[in-house]
Amino acid sequence: MTIKEIKCKSILTKSKLPGCDYVINPYSGCLMNCAYCYSRFIKRFTGHKEPWGSYVDVKINAADILEKEIKHAKKGMIFLSSVTDAYQPIEKKYKLTRKILEILLEHQFPIAILTKSALVLRDIDLFKKFNDITVGMTITSLDKNIKDFEPVAASPKERIKILQTLHKNKINTYAHIGPILPGFTDLPKIFVAIKGIVDDVWLESFNTRGENWTGVEKILKRKYPELLPEYKEIFFTKKKESYLADLKKEISNLSKKYNIETKFFVHGE
Repeated sequence: MTIKEIKCKSILTKSKLPGCDYVINPYSGCLMNCAYCYSRFIKRFTGHKEPWGSYVDVKINAADILEKEIKHAKKGMIFLSSVTDAYQPIEKKYKLTRKILEILLEHQFPIAILTKSALVLRDIDLFKKFNDITVGMTITSLDKNIKDFEPVAASPKERIKILQTLHKNKINTYAHIGPILPGFTDLPKIFVAIKGIVDDVWLESFNTRGENWTGVEKILKRKYPELLPEYKEIFFTKKKESYLADLKKEISNLSKKYNIETKFFVHGE
């Protein structure tokens, strides 16, 4: 595990993500080490040779830079974070995310947060003071075996409890179900668990590009070899079209059944 303190030149970045005007990534790299993480593509731009999940660069001057940039920024939705988890374990020490939130609160910028970490509850006192904030938890599966793919993340039960706590405190919440992993992601079961505690649901298909696939493939080979042929058929043959069509239909039915708004992002479309 390699931790490096660096200084950034900019922290408030314009975003092309749907519904977001800016993104803030307090860290480069992520020690959550999720097998399927698409964010590993960032290594092409940072020059890191280490395996994804084994390093993180800490942008120690992030708050100072944001203080300067926010004064000249047009107000818009800010997403924390797009290529790292703002609440990964190292945040407990550096508190960069909390410092950033304090600055954003002062200027009342709208915020959207996505994490897999229980540390997010540390900042509930700040969340309550925002006029416009929504906090999401990624829930890939309620199966405890999902730990094989998400070794550092809070357990599925913890994540549901976190959403319950946020909801009780009148903070807007959402669930991010992604990537949807065949054999692990039981959509009806997840919808039952999140009913009444989230305002909407974002879903995402599995992005099989490069190391995203090889990371998952490695775990399937080692622990779930019976699922490997199914994954190859679903994601690397013409069956993918019918698989996605069935998935869209299932999501639509669940959305109607539980009267909850859903958005499904399909990689490659």
